[in-house]
Amino acid sequence: MAQTPTQAALLELPSLGAERVPRRRLLSVYDLCAWAQRQTRWIVRRSGQERTSDVFVLMQAAKLTEEVGELNAQVLARLKQQRDGRTRRFSDSGLQGELADVVICAAILAHSLDIDLEAALTAKMAEVDERLSNTEAAS
Repeated sequence: MAQTPTQAALLELPSLGAERVPRRRLLSVYDLCAWAQRQTRWIVRRSGQERTSDVFVLMQAAKLTEEVGELNAQVLARLKQQRDGRTRRFSDSGLQGELADVVICAAILAHSLDIDLEAALTAKMAEVDERLSNTEAAS
């Protein structure tokens, strides 16, 4: 049965209790990469570093590491594995924001390294699918 435009615009989020969240359209990897390119131009102007310079790349790798640490703190707080003060400051929006920060920083780092993130993700997903297929076939 064909979906109506409204049904097609709904995104199912199974990890959030299969809630259905209305969306105008899904964000694509292309959209993310285009945004990361614009953001990179701003960071280049502000830092005075060339996008592909070792210093710029290391700055972006350090920023990604920082954001992963902040994401880990939110995950620990959500699981109530942080000290009380940090657990009380946990929020779903904070966790979502930190996860988004990690994805954004990874996209900016990919751009600074001239990596086609869409191609890299497609190749990695195919590799994982193949590995899982082989594992299931061996079982």
